[in-house]
Amino acid sequence: MTNSYIPSAAPAPALAPAPVLAAPPVWATPAPAPVYTPPASEQTVAPLLPSTLTAPPEVPAAPVIHRAAPEPAATPTAPVFTPSATPPETSRDSAERRAPDVDATTREFDAIIRGFATDGVSDIHFVGDDFAWPVKFGRPVKSNVSTPNNKILDWADVFAERRGGGAELEHGEQGSVETMAVIGPVGAQMRLRMTFRRQISGYGLTVRVVPEKPPRLNDAVFHENPVPPALVDLTLNSPAGLILFCGPTGSGKTTMNAGLLAEVNETQNRHIYTVEDPIEFVHASKMSMVTQREIGAHAHDFASALRTSLRSRPDVILVGELLDLETVRVAIEAANKGHLVFATSHASSAAEAVSSLVSQFPGAEQNQIATALSQALTAVVVQRLVPTLSNRLVPARELLLNTISISAKIRDGQYSALTQTLKLREGMYTFEDDLAMLWARGLISVEMAYKYTNDRKELAEKLRYAEENKDVVARGENRTQVGMNEILGRA
Repeated sequence: MTNSYIPSAAPAPALAPAPVLAAPPVWATPAPAPVYTPPASEQTVAPLLPSTLTAPPEVPAAPVIHRAAPEPAATPTAPVFTPSATPPETSRDSAERRAPDVDATTREFDAIIRGFATDGVSDIHFVGDDFAWPVKFGRPVKSNVSTPNNKILDWADVFAERRGGGAELEHGEQGSVETMAVIGPVGAQMRLRMTFRRQISGYGLTVRVVPEKPPRLNDAVFHENPVPPALVDLTLNSPAGLILFCGPTGSGKTTMNAGLLAEVNETQNRHIYTVEDPIEFVHASKMSMVTQREIGAHAHDFASALRTSLRSRPDVILVGELLDLETVRVAIEAANKGHLVFATSHASSAAEAVSSLVSQFPGAEQNQIATALSQALTAVVVQRLVPTLSNRLVPARELLLNTISISAKIRDGQYSALTQTLKLREGMYTFEDDLAMLWARGLISVEMAYKYTNDRKELAEKLRYAEENKDVVARGENRTQVGMNEILGRA
């Protein structure tokens, strides 16, 4: 936003314009102040200072004693991200928007996204009438690309048309629109999860780049910390049960459960049924038959879609999110009726995941739900992405398996005791165990381990042990697997 001063009498002489230092390519007109793209060695944005000043007419005044002021210290700024391809030139629409040209808008957007989609970029945040911020290895970096608000509305019209498009974004009660889009020619397509929103600057858009194919468990994304073997065994060998995948947005929950579903699809003859909003990974039927439904496009809500799935003889059900009581109730019911159910939660620990499912119900129902959950639950895995010493990201996890003792504590509402029991059981582990292992492998620093821990005192003990037994901890030999009979034969 540009501030302007309106004088009460005669206007003061205008300031001469500031010189532009290597103006970057800006594809909106008019544009905000240019951003200087530094050489790779500098990684800072140089301040833009006016070189000349036109003085007002001389007015007799008392003599002034001039004292030299100390030079202000330089203020470090974030590095500027320059996309690998120059975005096409665009112009701001008139105050009254016209329907966008679909083909031209699609080509333009494709070029912009591909310019940003370099190694390590998972998301791109577009801010109306401001600069875009790609997220590279978990950190947002300011770019030199600016987007007009009306351009974001055009993108909503083109890519979110079936969800109301720009009109819904401008006037809808939700103030946001979510959709999936596929851009690019066959053979070079990109899948994008797009979240449009109203905000203080006008409009915004966050784009998540989704791989075209679901990952496999032996892919590079899992190399530095593979999916727990106990979780793989449960997925392939459990006829029924509820597995919760937990963690904050962007922590890799969807990638992990997509990898497990892909393993089932490639190796077993089963019916996989997913209910998502929106569909992210597309699973083509291989050895398994795959049914995928999207809320809004194929079903009204999660609860009704989940009930419909039970009449379709599914073996494995994926529920995108447990957003309401009815969805939670049907998911637990499905797990207790012989289906393997995957569901996601934003809980930050295994104990919180269990307690939050039960506590959202009215008090009169909580004992009944706790009993049903103690019978249905198979495992809880919580994941966070931790920056590595090489400036990449590695998953750190906490794993709870529903043994007889864990089931009893859930049934009795002893949720605070779950973490302590988890620490004492073979095959289960806390974030502190996993962070110590990642440190022993030389992947993360001690500082990062403390930043992402749930229990600093516990982590200190784990790190002391890892320092004395580095090879053992690095191999994960302190986390032997629970016998499958103990997990599946719980009371």
